[in-house]
Amino acid sequence: MMVCLDTHIIVWAIRKDCTNGQEEMVPRATALIHGLREEKAKIMVPACVLGEFLAAMHPSLYREVQAFMEGRFFIAPYDGKAALIAGEMMYARGSFSELVKSSGIRRNEVRTDAEIIATAIAHKADKIITQDLRHFRKLAAGRIRIEGVPELAPQQGYLNLGVSDVIRESRGGQGGTS
Repeated sequence: MMVCLDTHIIVWAIRKDCTNGQEEMVPRATALIHGLREEKAKIMVPACVLGEFLAAMHPSLYREVQAFMEGRFFIAPYDGKAALIAGEMMYARGSFSELVKSSGIRRNEVRTDAEIIATAIAHKADKIITQDLRHFRKLAAGRIRIEGVPELAPQQGYLNLGVSDVIRESRGGQGGTS
């Protein structure tokens, strides 16, 4: 099984970063990735997700974090096949401007989400895990299964996946918000 992860999941699980009110998502996303590893699922992170993840940190960390991510996840490229799928998805939902207007989401976010979904489909992921369920489901229109982050089982706790300490150090020991 191959599972594609959206940006929020990576931010919560790897950077251990969240906005106020989302604190429970850090251990949930971390447990999700740990569980996927235990199941021996292939975990896909689209290249555009990696780009969004890197954009929130100092450029001096890019190569180290990229190597960390490539060592643990399949970084799927946004290629010609994915571009065709993204175009079809956006066209099928009406003009791009209408899609942006009807979704209530900014133009660049709709485009990025279409690229994430299309990358997952092009590289044959079985599902996408995202926090943006309604929007992703509307855009994907049944082409791929879209799921949220599962609730934690009572025995599950906080797991460290490794790179968050490096990122925290680059901020002078401070956390932050995404």
